[in-house]
Amino acid sequence: NSYRYERKFNIPKHFSSYILDLIKSNCSNLSELYEERQVNSFYYDTYNLKFARQNINGNSNRKKIRLRYYGDQKILKDPKIEIKSKFGNVGTKKLIQIDKKIHNIDKVYNIEEFNKIHELDLNLDISLIDLKPVLFVSYFRKYFISKCKRFRFTLDNNISFQSIDFNLNKNFINQNQFFIAQESILEIKYNVKDDINELINFLGFPFRVTRYSKYITG
Repeated sequence: NSYRYERKFNIPKHFSSYILDLIKSNCSNLSELYEERQVNSFYYDTYNLKFARQNINGNSNRKKIRLRYYGDQKILKDPKIEIKSKFGNVGTKKLIQIDKKIHNIDKVYNIEEFNKIHELDLNLDISLIDLKPVLFVSYFRKYFISKCKRFRFTLDNNISFQSIDFNLNKNFINQNQFFIAQESILEIKYNVKDDINELINFLGFPFRVTRYSKYITG
């Protein structure tokens, strides 16, 4: 639950390889943290899209709730519910482990279904009540970390989105229905006590920090 900044850079697809070269050229100060992996997320919202409206309106205090898992899109392996809270320019994240089983996805569960199946305590957060899955997002992420261990970098490529029809409960992951983003997203995450400007200047990023939400884009 520690607070941190998450600074994002909207990178045109044809510049993605350039960013990787830039990172590799600074290999004495940056190193790969994990192997690249596929990230999959179901985003949840109320029926009137409360969380989306909070983001679009620029509310200083807002939430984002998603179910995240890694690897094959159709195998729900080690899923976690993530509750992201934003307070001004800083944020924090609460993780709720569902279970460690592997599930073949054949329908989209709402929060009440998760509560029945996994004994998820809805009292953990009032925002979990009356939600439905509205969007599926998938992408490939590369991970890097600075030599001082204070700055984490992620580079997301091949970002794809698919809206979820809540009335359908089968075959909702349809490759023919994905919308593919025309950008990659570079993100730098760091503690509130650290200054990012010196690092950005040192790396020589030719891009400006921007506001970007995969949920809102999708």
